[in-house]
Order: sequence, then C-alpha cells, then structure tokens
Amino acid sequence: MLDDAARMLRELDGSTESTPAAPDRIRAIGEWSRAHPDGAPLSSLIDAIANAPLVEVASTKREVPTGDGASPPARCGETVAVVLTDEDPTAILASIGFGYFNACPPAAYHIACLRRWARDYGATLIGLEADSYVVDVDEPPADEKERLRLLDEIELLGPDEHPPLGELGSVRRWRFWWD
Repeated sequence: MLDDAARMLRELDGSTESTPAAPDRIRAIGEWSRAHPDGAPLSSLIDAIANAPLVEVASTKREVPTGDGASPPARCGETVAVVLTDEDPTAILASIGFGYFNACPPAAYHIACLRRWARDYGATLIGLEADSYVVDVDEPPADEKERLRLLDEIELLGPDEHPPLGELGSVRRWRFWWD
C-alpha cells in the first residue's frame, strides 16, 4: 500500500521512480493535517508536500491477532495516502473493512449513518484513521428532538469519543473515536 501511495504522489507531482521523496511527502501530508485541524488553503498543503524534507522511512507489515476470529486482520506500520474517486466518500470504509474492533461495529453501520447524515445534514467524511474518523457538517440539526435522534444513532455506533448532545446543533466538525 505504501508503494501505491508513493506511485500516486509521483503521478501528482511528476517525480520519478528513483525519487526517494514520495514517502516523505506522505509524511508531510500527515503533519500538515495535524497542524491544520480546521483546514487551510490547498496551496499550503501543496507547499508542505513540495518542501518536505528527505528522511529515511521504514515500513513493516505484520498481522495483529484480532481475538474473536471474525475480525479482519489489522495492519500495523503502514502509511497510506488515498485519493477517493468515488462520489461517495463513505465507500472507503467498506474498502478497508473499517470496524470489527473493540466496540466498533462493521463498516455497514457507519456507512448507513454517514449516508443519512449526508442527506439530512450535509455531512461529509473528511478524515479517517485506524480507530477514528472526522465528519464535516453543513447543517447541524437545530431541533432538540432531531439532536436526540442523532445522539441515539451515534451511541449505536459505540464510539468512546463523540460530540456531546449540546454541541450536535452548533459544532460543524464531528470526531468519532473508538478505543
């Protein structure tokens, strides 16, 4: 997967197969994302990628036991950059098999909720990590009854961290994390 991400970045920036900077650019994307949690102009990301310092990156893959046998194996030690070409960003959850760990349900549950939230609140999946994701919301629910319905859906997903009821109507970036 790291090789695929490096190839994708080489295509985007015109570097060659022998250019060792692609993994560094992947790292630069992560650092830029952490430095700009509320977003920033695209030009600043392009600058961060272009100016990424060259460093040695080692990637190892190992299978991690899942305990119950029903869970897909997790991968550790990988850095992956993905360009979504599907109009529905929730498709990535199914592609990578998100879920099946701790109290985190299978991807289908997340996809169903995220698609309803997209329809009703203009929600868009904007970030994904191994144990969390971030959703931007255009129109948070204004009505208390609707916020309670939304909180019930969120609690069915079982995240250890999510927006509290009082913020669901005002905060436009929701983060969900499973321990």
